[in-house]
Amino acid sequence: MIVKTQPPKGPASGLTAIIPIGIVLAVVVLSGCAGSGAQGPPSTLAPLETIAGDPASSAVISGSVGPSLPVISIDPVPLSGLVLSADGLGEARFGDEVDATIAYVSSLLGSPTADTGWVDIETELLICKRNSFRQVDWGVLRLEFGSPSVSGGDQPHFIGWDYGTDGRLGEDPEGIITAFGVGLGARVDELLAAYPGAEMFEGEEGNFPPAFAWSGGLSGFTTGTNDSDVVTVMQAGERCGW
Repeated sequence: MIVKTQPPKGPASGLTAIIPIGIVLAVVVLSGCAGSGAQGPPSTLAPLETIAGDPASSAVISGSVGPSLPVISIDPVPLSGLVLSADGLGEARFGDEVDATIAYVSSLLGSPTADTGWVDIETELLICKRNSFRQVDWGVLRLEFGSPSVSGGDQPHFIGWDYGTDGRLGEDPEGIITAFGVGLGARVDELLAAYPGAEMFEGEEGNFPPAFAWSGGLSGFTTGTNDSDVVTVMQAGERCGW
C-alpha cells in the first residue's frame, strides 16, 4: 500500500465511477462519486469467468464488431503488479499521495507519456468541484489527482483512473486487467458474467457511446450492447476531467 496523506473516511454510497460529461448529462445513473467499499485485488489474478458453452480462454473477436477494431484475442495477459480495481490500481489506492502513486506506476510502466501538471481550476471545465486537479498518462492509462474527494482530505491525492480509448484497441500499455480477468477487448457477455448486475446503455450517436456501469465501482465504454461487442474503455474512481 502506498503512503496516504489521509486515510479514507470509509465506504461511500452510490456509484464509484464518474464517466465523461456526455454520459453524465444523458444517463444520470452513471454519475456519482467514487467509493472505497470495494475489496482490493487478490495477490494472484483469478482466471477469466467463462460462459456456458463458450471457451472464453481461447475466444477470438472477429472483425464483425466494427471496421475500426482489429482482430484480437482476449486471453488475459496480466501486466505484472497492476490490477484494475474499483478502489485503485494495483497497490495504489484512491486517497494515496500523488508523488508516491506516480512513482509506483512509473516503476512498472516507465516514465509518464503526458502530464498536465496542476491545472488552473478557474480556467478549466471540470464536471465536479475541485480545489486542485492533475492528469498523468502512461499511453492510454490515465490517472487523475486532486482534492477534495471522498477518498481523502484537502491535500491532493489519487482520485481515479481511466484505461483505454473509445473505439480503439491495441494501444499501449496493453494487458492490464481486473482480478476477474476483464480488460480491454473483453466481450460484453464475459463482462456481465464477471460482474453480475452491471447495466448496459445503448449510447446516443453524436453524444456518447454505448456504455456499462457496475454498482461495485467500475464503468466504461463498449462497441455496443450485444454479447459479442467488446469493452474499449474502463474507468473507476471520482473522475472529474475532460
